[in-house]
Amino acid sequence: MRKYIIIILLLFSCQLSFSQQEASSWLFSSGAIHFDFMGDTLVAEHWMANPPYWSVSMPMNTSCISDSNGQFLFATNSVCIYNANNDSMPNGDLLGDKHTGQSIIVPRPETNGHYYIFTVGRYYSMTDFRYSEIDMSLDSGMGDVVSSQSNILLQTGITNKVTAVRHANGKDIWVVSHENNNNRYVSYLLTKDGINTTPVETNIGTVIEDTPPFDLYDAACQGTIKCSPCGRKLAIASKGLNMVQLVDFDTETGIPTNPLQLSVPYAYNLEFSADGNMLYCSSEFAWLQANDTLRIFQFNLLKNSSAAIINSMYRVNNPQNYPEANGRIPLQLAIDDKIYSSYHIGGSPNTPFGIIKAPHLPDSACNFDIDTLIPTTYGSVINTLPNFMTSYLDKNIFATTVCFGDTTMFHTRNSYLFDSIRWEITDPLTGLHAYSNQDTVYHLYSQPGSYAIHCFRYRGQYIDDFVKKVQVQPYVQFVGKDTTICIGEEVSLSLMGNIGSVNWYDQYDNWVYTGNQLIVSQEGSYYPTYSTYWQVCGDELDTVSVEVIDINL
Repeated sequence: MRKYIIIILLLFSCQLSFSQQEASSWLFSSGAIHFDFMGDTLVAEHWMANPPYWSVSMPMNTSCISDSNGQFLFATNSVCIYNANNDSMPNGDLLGDKHTGQSIIVPRPETNGHYYIFTVGRYYSMTDFRYSEIDMSLDSGMGDVVSSQSNILLQTGITNKVTAVRHANGKDIWVVSHENNNNRYVSYLLTKDGINTTPVETNIGTVIEDTPPFDLYDAACQGTIKCSPCGRKLAIASKGLNMVQLVDFDTETGIPTNPLQLSVPYAYNLEFSADGNMLYCSSEFAWLQANDTLRIFQFNLLKNSSAAIINSMYRVNNPQNYPEANGRIPLQLAIDDKIYSSYHIGGSPNTPFGIIKAPHLPDSACNFDIDTLIPTTYGSVINTLPNFMTSYLDKNIFATTVCFGDTTMFHTRNSYLFDSIRWEITDPLTGLHAYSNQDTVYHLYSQPGSYAIHCFRYRGQYIDDFVKKVQVQPYVQFVGKDTTICIGEEVSLSLMGNIGSVNWYDQYDNWVYTGNQLIVSQEGSYYPTYSTYWQVCGDELDTVSVEVIDINL
């Protein structure tokens, strides 16, 4: 059997990769506008005086991706994929909608150079939800779609919304959307083995449905969906219903709970502050109304009741500093912890960018301002900013997942957003351990198990109890190897260790037995699974083939 060891003395594990710059390069809009962030600072704004055709074809829907060092890889407008040379990928035609539907690019977990693009169709139809896989080793390293994984249909009847966030294990990814004409959220799990085509389905909250007659431009399914950077919260906007639905999201199960409806006129774009405690929503132009429909609202999620959150609604922009316009106001958090917005001013030679400079602070303290970042007519129609997997922007609480006997590290990168912080770690044998105002703390757990650590984050009158799940994984011993037995003989296969329930399956994925030890007398292939832990240490689990022969023949 092969062995593996998790070495935690490395400063940061895969889920603590602080050099990640996947969301540092933004390509968007009809002017092929390109923002570059260096570390936590916007250092360049590029635009093309004569943009290529494909950039003109990115008016309202963009997603893009860079590698962990910030090297731009590719972008899409949901109908075509464009590489870092501004050329379309050879097999990069997609079946999404570039006008209204969101798209998102996520990495294939534990698979270098492979990415998935998820797209949705037009908002007024029974929208298809599809994915394509990109292999960056193809087309001489510029990337291309894997031929067998192009425009694969996951389901129909979806709204035009998609977001993504990492699983609690720090490796896998949840891709989340919402169905049309019902109240069902769907969470698809992406692992190193690919996409699980059976989603976690949760019926909760408001039905996203129009009551005829209605205007297609103001339909209920119009709007976006967004997870907070740490994944604790999920919000969905419905323009036609004039509302945002806020839910808690469990990154371990993919299940949303505790829906709260927020009244927002013509709700469309959404974004969370870096700490996840402030929710922002912008309105889209209302086709059936007159003026002043483009607004940005803030909700304070640190309030201590649902009613208080609803009543915390604050208009961030006002007509005096944000001129009337049509179109929509995109919102996007950047790695500098600021939220950027823009909108279309008809006939204007410049495109103002609204910047919420301190989005973690309530009301006017969020420091909304306008900066004309794009002094060119090619940037005058900006109805979108790129959509990213929100975990790329997470600086909250990180934790290593370790083997029993190793020290667990907890770390935060955004304590500067708070007045003070306090860690509380409870050990089953040694009790409560508390640490104040330290960005990094360590603890050696006394036994394997799943634990929840608390980081209390204080800001003025508010207290944010941030709970982080962590696992200390047991060592297991797997006993079993390919073997041949005679008719009437038996062979024992076992998975020993403190890992809870063990289930055994055959080569057809049929359940065979529950327990640590399986006695086999029938020919076939058998493998064990466990559900208590995300992974275990020690022996790697294997499939064992058992051949049964008749020596009398």
